[in-house]
Order: sequence, then C-alpha cells, then structure tokens
Amino acid sequence: MSELQRLTNLAQAACQHPPGSRERLRALNQLVREIQKSGKLWHESTDIYEEALSRTWVYLCQNLCEVTTAKQAFNPELASVTHWLNVYLKRRLQDLRNENNNHRRLQIWSQAFFDPENPQDPIANLPAPEDIPPMLQIIQDWLDAGTEPRLQSIHVKGRPDINAKILIHKRLPPEASWKAIGQELDYPSQLLSSFYHRHCLPLLREFGRDQGLLGD
Repeated sequence: MSELQRLTNLAQAACQHPPGSRERLRALNQLVREIQKSGKLWHESTDIYEEALSRTWVYLCQNLCEVTTAKQAFNPELASVTHWLNVYLKRRLQDLRNENNNHRRLQIWSQAFFDPENPQDPIANLPAPEDIPPMLQIIQDWLDAGTEPRLQSIHVKGRPDINAKILIHKRLPPEASWKAIGQELDYPSQLLSSFYHRHCLPLLREFGRDQGLLGD
C-alpha cells in the first residue's frame, strides 16, 4: 500500500466516527501526525509558516468529513489528502503575505490559551482584537458539542452553573474581563480567575494538544 493510499484510508476511517466525538478527535490527531511524518506537506522556512499551518489543521478538522468552511468536503477521488491540504496551505501563506499581519494573528491565538490579565503575560497590556479568527471556531465547536463531560462537571463548589464551559467561552477573544464576569455571575472575580487557571485552562490546553494546535 502506498503512503498516499494509507493517508486516504486514515482520513476515511476518521469520518466513520460522529463529529465532535472522542473517536473522531483521536482519529484526526493520528491523521495529522501521519501527514507530518510523511514529508508530503508543503514546507517553507518563513515566519508566517506556522500560522498558515495552524489554519490548515483547523481546515482539515472542519472540512475533512463535512462541509464547514469549504465549498465541499475532502474527496479522495479528486485529490490526495496531502494535495488537498497543500492547495489550502499555499493559499493561506499568500494571504498572510498580503495581509502582513502575522504578529496580530499569533497574538489572538495566544489569547485563547493564556490570560491577558496575567502580569507575567507579555501581551497583557495590548488591546484585544475584535474579530475571532477561523482557527478559534474549532474550540467553540468543541465547547458546544457536549462531548466532553468535564466541561460541565468541573465547576465552582456549590455553583454548578459556573463551570469550565461557561468560563472558557467567556475568556475566548474578544474576552470579557474577570471583573465583568464576576459581576455577571455574582461571584468574586479573583476566585473565578484562580479557578480558571487551576481547572479550566489545563483542560483547554489538553484539547489544543489533542488537536495538534499546541506543542507538547
């Protein structure tokens, strides 16, 4: 069996599982690793490559099996999975060159996983952008899918309505301040921030690593 056929088989196997399921996520993660090891993905040594690659992995997760952001889902009869991704990756590289805003895009991505109000965060004093980039949509889909029980079970003691899902949602760009969240939920903002860092942020980072969006 050729390398391209093996990757196609992995892609088709991933699509046998329901969207948002743990099985689908694990299969997608395996597919990403195998594509990386194959050496067939376009690569270039530029400062914008990692951002374009990050968008490409999100594109893969969103459009491999069902149409989400593309005109049609992946079709193995039209192209190999690596050719399909390379076309998208090269377009995103060109977009980033034209926009010349790679720094701003990486800043937005960082804000999904790090608290802007943390004084140790180097981007703490920078204004949060108003738009949410496409690469964050997969996080919102994960939060809304209801396939991760810990998002509901991890909650403030005595307040099951203040759970990981609610807090992560509110901290995604354009995020609300802890003061505003505390007022809305009628709970001390300092305690919410501490709870988020101890319990919610590790869960979010775990999901990011599983998706291949964060390094180990």
